[in-house]
Amino acid sequence: MAKSMKNVIRESAKIAEQREQQVRVALSEGCFTRSKICKATGLTTNELSNLLSNNKELHAEYTIKKRLMADIAADNIFDIIQDAEHPQHFQASKYIIQNYKSDIDETLIPQMGDMQIQLGQSDSSEGTPVVINFTGGNKD
Repeated sequence: MAKSMKNVIRESAKIAEQREQQVRVALSEGCFTRSKICKATGLTTNELSNLLSNNKELHAEYTIKKRLMADIAADNIFDIIQDAEHPQHFQASKYIIQNYKSDIDETLIPQMGDMQIQLGQSDSSEGTPVVINFTGGNKD
């Protein structure tokens, strides 16, 4: 009886299908980063990158899961901002104000240049008043 010939194309398609199923299982189990997917599936990062670039549907699922992580992070920050007793409440509020445009951007204008605060009276016989100088960070 004659030997059957190996079909390289069929074999590579079968491997790609197996890898696709492994990645889908990893995504469903909560592995959203490339390193976690590789660890769960046993694929290398190059194999995973090639699989995602060749399979647009799988890449779309992966992208949706990555966006879900950003949504969860935004929800967590919102929860911290809502809880005034949370230890990171101030930091979360500060992060939002620094990174996102708000109505405060349109109503408050930042002061540029130097500012001076004088404490105490200058006509006092007790000595010279305390003067605090604040200068801008730009020394052009």
